[in-house]
Amino acid sequence: FPETRFAVPALSFSPDASRLAAGSFHRRVELGGKTTGESVHQLPHSGRVVLAVAYSPDGRLIVSTGEDKTVHVWEAKSGREVLNLRGHALPCGCVAFSPDGLRLASASLDGTIRVWDATPLQDHERQESSTLRELGGEIWSLAVHPKDQKIALAGMGNPAKVWDVET
Repeated sequence: FPETRFAVPALSFSPDASRLAAGSFHRRVELGGKTTGESVHQLPHSGRVVLAVAYSPDGRLIVSTGEDKTVHVWEAKSGREVLNLRGHALPCGCVAFSPDGLRLASASLDGTIRVWDATPLQDHERQESSTLRELGGEIWSLAVHPKDQKIALAGMGNPAKVWDVET
């Protein structure tokens, strides 16, 4: 990656470790080759800071989010945005794909976690999400369990919690 004077709060390797995605205060996600460091794509973030980035388990998609309160889903190969998910009231600080890559979870400083369908849509389709509310404060990190329908979360001034997505 090129040298930058901006902070880089988010990094994610592709599943095959051939690429690295870096979200930055430079208001974009940089995709680069792991060994060469050459920039493959720059994914813009509407003039806002990128706080989280993650690859899908199969490496085809990249999800990013940040101060713009929007969850962006990109094709890793082309850099084309395929989903633009809105619903959080405050910045999002973390995202994660489910192990099968069909859903993704985003957490926000508004105290909510949203679980989204990660399948790219046709023009006439709408994106549905589930929302976990009343979590008791800002959420700063989350993890999706690799086998069960559980999400772990942690935030400011609260202990880590594990939620069952079904219930």
